[in-house]
Amino acid sequence: MKLVFFGSDDFSIHVLEGIKEKFEIVVVTVPDSRKGRGRRLLPSPVKEFSIRNNIPYLTPDNPNSPSFIEKIKEISPDFFVLASYRFILKKELLSLVKYPLNIHPSLLPRYRGAAPIQRAIINGEEKTGVTVFVMNEEIDKGRIVLQKEVYIEKDETYGELSKRLAKEGVKLLMESIDILTKTSPTLLPQKGKSSYAKKIKKEETYIDWNKSSQSIHNLVRGLNPRPLARTFFNGKLIKVFRTSLCDSEGAPGEIIGIEREGPVVGTGFGSVIIKELMVEGKSKITGKEFCNGYRIKIGQKFG
Repeated sequence: MKLVFFGSDDFSIHVLEGIKEKFEIVVVTVPDSRKGRGRRLLPSPVKEFSIRNNIPYLTPDNPNSPSFIEKIKEISPDFFVLASYRFILKKELLSLVKYPLNIHPSLLPRYRGAAPIQRAIINGEEKTGVTVFVMNEEIDKGRIVLQKEVYIEKDETYGELSKRLAKEGVKLLMESIDILTKTSPTLLPQKGKSSYAKKIKKEETYIDWNKSSQSIHNLVRGLNPRPLARTFFNGKLIKVFRTSLCDSEGAPGEIIGIEREGPVVGTGFGSVIIKELMVEGKSKITGKEFCNGYRIKIGQKFG
């Protein structure tokens, strides 16, 4: 069975890993882009994965262009599968297959849009899920083939949850394709309250120490492994990878204790222990290493 796979990020890779041996796949991903301080031209994670695994790939500037549509016609795929792709596919492209499928990591219609996993964690949701639906021209509004609920662990990060949801998504995809090829399926309309998970903006990544410890902990989890929660210490940018909740009270942003795992920092309500972080220009270290290496004292402040 021929399948054209559209994807751009880590969630896409986790899905692609699960299906690469099961289909004849051509990958469509985004063009190389300039990243980092040196603004080097670098491939997307999905392109890198495709090269390592000898999967043919295409990187169109515009997947809806007539020239690209002609290329897809030549491939003559049985299905499209999209998992977190940066472009919206339009009618002419979608019409090339009977069932253009999207694996979306939320319980649609909740968390439509670009950052459903991150937003669910940041908002403190206790559960999310995966939806396989048939795409139309509207963003994440197609009819549902299958859907599964997944609970979010209390300390789970975006990266960890993304892997779990991708594994569930692969299972649902395989079931969906089986249903769509062997039966006359009943596709379900999306029901219930909808919400939109907009892309994370850089200004949202900075920790507001006046918020509650739970809110800050959720932000840190929801931005790990990227783009990471940020704060400042002694004029240097700090990126925070992991925190844990603490019952101690203290001034927002102030170091009110030093535990085995790292500094205890006061918030608007409660406190957090910073367990993993990275000082600007340095490598990632544990909270304990930070306290020892930078001779941290109670009363110093983040923010």
